[in-house]
Amino acid sequence: MVKLFVVDRNILFRQCLKMALEKDNFAVSLIEVNELTDLIALVGKEIPDIVIFDLDSELFHLGVISEIVSKFPGIKFLALSFDLSRNKYFRLAQAGIKGCVLKNSDTSYLKQAILDVMVGKISFPEEILQQMIKNHNGNQKFSNDLTERESEVLHHLCNGLSNNEIAEKLHLSYDTVKWHRSNILIKSGCKNVLSLYKFAIQHHWVQLT
Repeated sequence: MVKLFVVDRNILFRQCLKMALEKDNFAVSLIEVNELTDLIALVGKEIPDIVIFDLDSELFHLGVISEIVSKFPGIKFLALSFDLSRNKYFRLAQAGIKGCVLKNSDTSYLKQAILDVMVGKISFPEEILQQMIKNHNGNQKFSNDLTERESEVLHHLCNGLSNNEIAEKLHLSYDTVKWHRSNILIKSGCKNVLSLYKFAIQHHWVQLT
């Protein structure tokens, strides 16, 4: 059974979401959370599998989410939004958020997104993923495998860490991490981190945590 926290000030929104997920015996244990401060207090006592939140609400700050993810890496965040631009996706990825479901999606899509995120996959609208790889030449083949250090850097990049955070975690200098990142982009043929993120998943370069 998936343990979910649904965070939103709107009681009707939380209750409607709960009813939608419980329909058809979808196995979830859902706890309603009213405020971000309540979430911070709760995760210290009870760890959810997934936190679902409204990306369009003023309630959430991605910096706080990133902090929670760093302290509790087992918690996965899933956003709901009316739209998802490429820039917004980039901010979500940097914060360590694993997926986003558009609010005009069918309930079945939300359920599948929950299941995907639970097993370590990312779950974003297909049109956003296509934007990520449109600059990548799908026919290009890379002849060099990643070094062990490059694999470590790539793993942390795909889990939303910044260059500074990776440098601290791996006990490297900022410039060294930047150099590894440049090499990874060259080997993959990708032009930016967005396309690299999708490319790495498709080619099994990383396993998200």
